[in-house]
Amino acid sequence: PAAAGAFLAKHGYAEIYRSTLGELGAAVVLESHFPREDLAAVSEGWAGDTFAVYEKADVPPLVLWATEWDTEPDALAFQAQAFRLMKLVVAADSPLVAPAMRRKASVVFAVNVPREFQDGLLDAVWTCTRTGGTYGE
Repeated sequence: PAAAGAFLAKHGYAEIYRSTLGELGAAVVLESHFPREDLAAVSEGWAGDTFAVYEKADVPPLVLWATEWDTEPDALAFQAQAFRLMKLVVAADSPLVAPAMRRKASVVFAVNVPREFQDGLLDAVWTCTRTGGTYGE
């Protein structure tokens, strides 16, 4: 998401990778962390996403995944798995967090976000618009 990229640039991060994962990519991310039978076809409601990685010297890469789902129940199902995933990818005592937030049929999931600017980053993501299966300006 462009506004999120601008927010991160102000904090010294540079985007190094951006892609659309798609329904298959969402399934692979989830299935690489959880038993398939626990997922109940969560990725089937996928309607669009942007996956981006940002780097900054001396800190782990920050990952940002903005997703769109066909319905609010689809988004809720994905958000539930994102909450499970965030507990696996960032240690509880880390100064970095892995927030997951939903608004209607959209879910944002991030990894390695400094606690002090997680709210500002999530606010920036919500200013982006969804265009053609990806998040744009």
